[in-house]
Amino acid sequence: MDLTGVSETLDYFIIVTGSSQMHNKSMAQEIINSLKKKGVMMSHSEGYPEGEWILLDYGSVIVHIFMEDMRRYYQLERLWGDAKFTYIQNSRTSNK
Repeated sequence: MDLTGVSETLDYFIIVTGSSQMHNKSMAQEIINSLKKKGVMMSHSEGYPEGEWILLDYGSVIVHIFMEDMRRYYQLERLWGDAKFTYIQNSRTSNK
């Protein structure tokens, strides 16, 4: 979600849906490690121990990693309806 012009403090939300708590944790760890190698440090994170909704705060970019039911419940896309959306689907799920 491109939040430029919509939020004064954020530029982007990246929203990801995992298939399990372990999957969410693995994705979060991969994001953290990959960005750290590039010198991009995270401000803070929330929800990692539970793995239902993991938030990774990189300042103007926030990554949300959800379980499907949590994503439907909170509906961040609806809350930030003025944002510009770009959808990218995993190749394994795009044929469904």
